[in-house]
Parts: sequence; structure tokens; C-alpha cells
Amino acid sequence: MNAPTVFHAADDNFDSEFPGCVLTHCFYLTTDTQADIAAEALMAISHIGAKLDGMNLSRTGGALHHKLRVRGIKPKEARSLVGRLAMVPGVACATVEHLISPAPPP
Repeated sequence: MNAPTVFHAADDNFDSEFPGCVLTHCFYLTTDTQADIAAEALMAISHIGAKLDGMNLSRTGGALHHKLRVRGIKPKEARSLVGRLAMVPGVACATVEHLISPAPPP
């Protein structure tokens, strides 16, 4: 039987579980028209020692969609951060996607 693998198990052992790979997290926030929420998210990312790898902001109707690509944190920290971001007033939805990719050549 194929059972889904729980990603939580790799939180502390990412380097040994996925040798030669890089872990990146994409945070997706849907907010009302308050663009200053992106600034709050950036401060929270900086506070935990993560590095912003990219950012995108788009509008659909009255909602803003923020995509923040972050590296330098573990899955557990990413889950904690998305929980904190979801609590920010004006945030309608917050999710995180964990991305594993091959490390770039030296």
C-alpha cells in the first residue's frame, strides 16, 4: 500500500534525508487591499533569519495575492510562520508550499 509520507519527519534532518537538495518555501497570502501586509510579512521573514528569494504581488478584484519565495528555514519554521501570517488583520488566507529542488552546481 502506498501511504503518503509525512513531511514533518524531515524537519530536523533535511540535509541527511535529501542530500544535494535545496529547500525553498513559497508563502501565498490573500489579503484585502492593504499592501502594507507585505511589509509585515517581510519583517516576520527577516525576524526568523530567513532570506527572501523572490516576491510577487497581483490583484484580482478587491483582493491582493502575495507570493513570497523564502529560503533558509526548516519546514517546521515555515509552518509556524504561515500560522502567524494568517493571524495578521486583513489576511483572508495564508498557505505555504515546501519545494525541494536539486542544489545548483558550484
